[in-house]
Amino acid sequence: MFEDGVFLKVKKKVKAKNAFLIVAMPGVALTGKMVGDQIIKDLKASPIATLYSYSLPAVAPSLPSGELKLFSIELFQAKTKKNNFIIVTGDSQPITQEGLYSVSTKILSFFSSIGGKNVFGIGASASNEVSKQRKIFAYSTDKKSFDSLLKNGAVKNPGYVQVFGMAGLVPALAPLYGLTGHCLLAEALPQPMDVDSAVRMLDFISSFFGEKFSSKELEKEGLKVSKFFESLQPQPQVNEIQQPAGVKQNLSYIH
Repeated sequence: MFEDGVFLKVKKKVKAKNAFLIVAMPGVALTGKMVGDQIIKDLKASPIATLYSYSLPAVAPSLPSGELKLFSIELFQAKTKKNNFIIVTGDSQPITQEGLYSVSTKILSFFSSIGGKNVFGIGASASNEVSKQRKIFAYSTDKKSFDSLLKNGAVKNPGYVQVFGMAGLVPALAPLYGLTGHCLLAEALPQPMDVDSAVRMLDFISSFFGEKFSSKELEKEGLKVSKFFESLQPQPQVNEIQQPAGVKQNLSYIH
């Protein structure tokens, strides 16, 4: 059942010719996760598959109803008049290097098999200094696509960075599956949750794809959760990115 420690349970057979894969996992400031959840809600996306992995936390959360479940990653599909989206989000990212690769490649293999074309990983880059209107840093495996992102308001990061986690790994692996990969990272403060970062990312995605997403609702719901985080003690952040010798570091950490 588990191949390379990963099991993808397909609930619904779909065709997704020229679809866009949006990888929106928990990461820095929860930017990707918040955006993914809002897109799923706004588009009334349908669940099509669930991924289980040995590399997800070995914890079985119990719900208020008494139900016992596993940590998992969910895949949803949403079709609009303009686009066909496959959205990936979940409870947690894999916690091992091997797990990140095995989960990422399983998702890409599935997406390629149903006719997908473009992969977008979304997340945040954390820094103590952010712009008033958060910048969206763009990275891509294709120059033409990269230029398109810049024309729509994203910017090029002038420094050297290493993008940790699925937001960078999935799009970076995409060409191996005949796909084009893109990574979008919104500026965020180094805190457990940054609503402004998520709202900026959602607005950018809305504009880029020509869709209408509810950034006001995201802001409202995000502030509620943010207040909860404020009641907790400070949480540890991800490790700082590793810079090669002689290269100036300009971002704290990125995901």
